[in-house]
Amino acid sequence: MINKPSTSESKYPFFSFTGINGAGKTTLISKVEGQLSDEGYRVSVSKAYSDKIKEVTKPLLESADDVETMFVFQALHRRQRNNALARLAMGDVVLADRWDESFEAYHSQFGVLAGHDYLRSALKDLAFENLSPSITFYLQIDVSTALERAEERKPDKFDTEARSYDYQARHAEYYDMRARQDPSWIAIDANQSAEIVAEQTVQYIHTSSLLGYPTPS
Repeated sequence: MINKPSTSESKYPFFSFTGINGAGKTTLISKVEGQLSDEGYRVSVSKAYSDKIKEVTKPLLESADDVETMFVFQALHRRQRNNALARLAMGDVVLADRWDESFEAYHSQFGVLAGHDYLRSALKDLAFENLSPSITFYLQIDVSTALERAEERKPDKFDTEARSYDYQARHAEYYDMRARQDPSWIAIDANQSAEIVAEQTVQYIHTSSLLGYPTPS
């Protein structure tokens, strides 16, 4: 079941995907990218902390303190924002693996910015600067199920904390709140099979009237 927003103020084909670790974001984005590409659309996937970036930043982040880590990720978010903007200007459909909500979910509850609302808001605005997804697909999933899925992935520095039930449950509470308050968010039951989730997502993307026409080959 998809919870559909009544309206969407944005008019560009920019879709983000969010949810706790193990919700199925990477799998869903891959399926949506493949489907839209097969239909003739030029699709760009946007991710701040990709596998390539992980390898490049690994020597720094392994010894970085919380402040250093926060600023590294703000730089990565800014690069993600600029790349997404450039791809939209080229006429691409942009699929973002998370956006500013992951920053808020973490820094409003953990880390050096928790309790510093003004500073957190200023840093977020500086990194993402007036670029927001037209629609955010929130993969809503049972925390225990998501943690079981996440165990199958190769761990990195951040996985020890991220694989605790309390950590993920608090993120899920934040995402649930955003989904209730933000009409551009669509909550999808990610406890379903990946195929059903992808089918529902592509169906809504088509009914959103944001795609325009496929890119001529």
